Amino acid sequence: MTAAGPSDGTRRARPKGRDAHRAKDSAATRNDILRAAARRFAEHGFAHVTLQDIAQDAGVTPALVNRYFVSKRALFELVAQAHVDEAQPLTDVGEFASDLMAYWQDVDRGTPALALVRSIDLDGGKLLRHELERRLALMIEACLGD
Repeated sequence: MTAAGPSDGTRRARPKGRDAHRAKDSAATRNDILRAAARRFAEHGFAHVTLQDIAQDAGVTPALVNRYFVSKRALFELVAQAHVDEAQPLTDVGEFASDLMAYWQDVDRGTPALALVRSIDLDGGKLLRHELERRLALMIEACLGD
């Protein structure tokens, strides 16, 4: 064990709060900020979340959040457009129901959808409509076209 942390190369869980010591790892920091933002937006919606809230959850400063993502809006758009699982052809209703349950039980997979729904008032719902089309309409068209 060194003064900086475990010597075996493992990373400690990140403590909350800006005063907590953080190892310098920009990819991990960016990911921590995205995850914190996704959870906050999913819980409260865009209008009721501040950069300070996100920064505190990620254990960084609001200035660092801005440095990585430029603005709260840009961060929200990244959360809303987060990776969506590739659509598989529907072969079995039971399999579909099982996949749907697994989706909503996985906090990280469901947060982009919840963030969009809780932020429906943002830009009159334009982003929500765009994401619904991208995620559902195009997927249904692809299934029907086969």
